[in-house]
This record gives sequence, structure tokens and C-alpha cells, in this order.
Amino acid sequence: VATAGVYYVTATPASTYTAITSSPFEILTLIPQNTISIIDMIQGPVSNATTTYAYFDRGGAIFGTNYVNGTVTWGWKIVATNTGTAASTVRLRVGTTTQATISVPGSTTTPTLFTGTFTTQPTASSTYRLYMKSGSTGATTTVYSLKVTAIQTAATKAMIYIPLTSLTSTTSSVLTTTTTNNSSMASPNNIYFPAYSFDSSKFKRMDSASLVFSGVGTNSCVSLWNKTANTQIGSEVCATGATGDALATMAFSPSLLPTNAQIEVRLRATSGTATLYKAGLMINLVGINNMVGIQRAMPAVNPLAVNTNFNTNRIRSYETSYGSATVNNYIKCGVGTATSGTGSLVLKDYGVDSSTATVGVSTTTPVSTITASTINLASQANYTSVEAGPLATTAGDHMFINYAHTSGSFTIQHCLYETQATY
Repeated sequence: VATAGVYYVTATPASTYTAITSSPFEILTLIPQNTISIIDMIQGPVSNATTTYAYFDRGGAIFGTNYVNGTVTWGWKIVATNTGTAASTVRLRVGTTTQATISVPGSTTTPTLFTGTFTTQPTASSTYRLYMKSGSTGATTTVYSLKVTAIQTAATKAMIYIPLTSLTSTTSSVLTTTTTNNSSMASPNNIYFPAYSFDSSKFKRMDSASLVFSGVGTNSCVSLWNKTANTQIGSEVCATGATGDALATMAFSPSLLPTNAQIEVRLRATSGTATLYKAGLMINLVGINNMVGIQRAMPAVNPLAVNTNFNTNRIRSYETSYGSATVNNYIKCGVGTATSGTGSLVLKDYGVDSSTATVGVSTTTPVSTITASTINLASQANYTSVEAGPLATTAGDHMFINYAHTSGSFTIQHCLYETQATY
């Protein structure tokens, strides 16, 4: 077949048999595109207060060249602190082999952005785990944000990760729920379970999808839900061990995803207490007509009642990585319980390109306010979504969210910086 399109096959047998016509199927033309796959790996801060290295699967992800192809430049960024006097090395490992390292200098008491490369380039999809220790006895190393990027040239495959849980920037990244029966779930409106407005027109040519979960205890299970219709998508995935925080996945057909609806995860304890560290949706594309890149821009906050710079979740604009695509950026925030008062969220640009940030950037002194990024908070209803955009961002710059408080109090589930690219 020389032309892409929708086809069917007809078999015309001998006269004694009935003709058979197949169901329609599509033949695609895969046009290589420049794009970027972004994987936001942790949903809350991860800390180690000992001088012994430890694995944190809650700061892990599954990725590789199965669904990231073309000419690829892999990189990663963390925002971290180290209260010790000696440097602390943060590593990404596959199994027991280190694949990438970033050194956090001693006395880094302000959340600081560091960037790094992969000493061993990713190949077939593997589980990457966060591996770190404190800088010195009595000190603590904390990683607040960890993002992996794959900048792709002439690609026909890509990955999209959508975070579906969130914790605050100051608490341990653990959420628990207790039950005495087999059907109890965490409230679908819980602050730590922000819904995502899924629009299938932004996710064309989905080849596979999976729910990714990090939890502890085989009685800890999560499932993906169409919140709008209150129906479950696929089955559920449960933690794989009584201890630890290993990643578990539940693969399902992308055809089960809604055309246009809010989706969320729900936590279930089959008995006793269920513990969740993070959950999210991974979508794999074959053929790139549309692309979405998502970065966490703000953690869960309750109450939000004082002026705050959310510098623990830095984001970067990657417009030029999408080649010829039309690119629009948005800030999307989930509001928790009903609110009242006056305040505003706005995106600030502090003008630091990643090429100059390899030794760490602690300053968040704004260069400018991003035009069209203001979200005015007033009297929002329970668990609604608010957004701003398209944003007038500067390619290559780093940004953070600033909250300006006037009165009252607000609850934020989290804010995401979403890039939408159309080729």
C-alpha cells in the first residue's frame, strides 16, 4: 500500500461460501518529528538522613528506547538540598549499576536546581531508581523534584507521563488510608489525588498505556477512574511486596481512555492500611501528530494563605525542541475544597538556561512575569480545575510559580506546566 488511510479486506470465496469483509483498519505514514519526552519522576520530596546509600523506587520510572527513538539527548534535573558539610551524590541506577550522577555540594540549604547527563545512555526500557545518601552524619539530603528529559530528533516514537498524585513540598512522600472492609477507597476528591482533564485529541496515535504505582504492602492497590462518568478504567495494580516501594504497573488498551473527561487514581486497602508514594499514567506513542509534555510546577498546599515562591518545583520551556510543531504552554491547577478570599498564582521567569545551570542555581530572582500566566483565586467550587494560557514564555528559560496573597485561604492539589505541540 502506497498511501496512508483506512482500509478493509474483502475475501470472495467460491460460490458455496459467504464473502467475508474485515473490520476497517488504518495504515499510517510515520513522519519523523523533532520532539521531547518528559518524565516527572517524584510526586513529593524524598529524603535520606543517613550516610548509607538507599534506593527510592518512589523516585523511579520505567523508560528507554522502546518508545523513545531518533537521535536522542538524555538529561535529568533535580531540585535538592544538602544540610551536611560534605557533598552528597544523587544517582539514577538500573539494578545495582549507576547510570547518571549529580553532586549536591555541602551546605546547600536553599532548594537548588542541578542538571546532569547520563553516563550510560538508556537502551531498552528499564526501571530507573533514585539512589542517594546524606552528605554527612546528622545531615539530610532531600530531592524535591526529579525530571528526566529525552530531546529527540527525527523521532517516530515518544513517551508522555501524567502525574496523578501529589504531596506537599515539606512532608514525607507518603499517603495512607485505612479500611475495615474490602471495598473502601480513598475519597476521590482527596487533596492528594488531583484529577487530570483528559482530551484524546491531544494524544493521537497512542500505542500503549499503563498505570504506574509505587506503594508498600500487598494490600495497597490503586486503580484509574473516569471521574466524570465514575467508571473504572482497566483493572487495578497492587504493591508487589510487604516492604519497600517498588514500582508496579497495570497495562491497558488506550481505547479504554475517555474521549474527553476527567481522570484520577483511587487508593484501596484490601485490609489494614494501604500506602501510596506516587501514581501516574504513562502513554506511549507510535507516530507523532500531537505531543504533550508535562512538568510539575507546584505541590499540594493546604492552607495557601501567605505569599510564597514555589522554588522546589522548577520548570523549563522547551519550545524549540518540538521542531516545526505549533507549541502552546499552559499552567493548570487543581483547587481542593471550596475556597474564599483573594489571591493569585503567576509564573515567574528567572532567565537561567540549563547550559549555565550545571553547578546549581539557587536563586529565583525573577527577570519577568510570564504574560498571560495569572490565575486569580476567589470563590472556586469544590475540586475544580483552573488554568492560564497560552503563555508567552521564552524558550530555554527556567520558571517557578509565585503566589500573591490578599485574603482568605485556599487549597491547591497541585499545578502542572503543560506543553501542547501540534505537528
